Amino acid sequence: MSEQTNKIKYMTFSETQELKSEIDPKIKTGDYITLGQILDVAPDTARMRYHRDNEEAILSMQKIITARESLIQSVKNNS
Repeated sequence: MSEQTNKIKYMTFSETQELKSEIDPKIKTGDYITLGQILDVAPDTARMRYHRDNEEAILSMQKIITARESLIQSVKNNS
């Protein structure tokens, strides 16, 4: 988690909203569980941090979604 914290670049409000508009339609319920594990908090707390525009939560959620989509595509291609 500390390595990821060092990469936070302090997004502007408009950058945050733009990124969330791309992420929101792709979020699955289990993603909040994973986000909670990354942030070392309960899933409900992770969800609230995401909805309150916490930058670490938003960037982590983006990574979760990207990794999930990549994994799904990789498995489909190898079947």
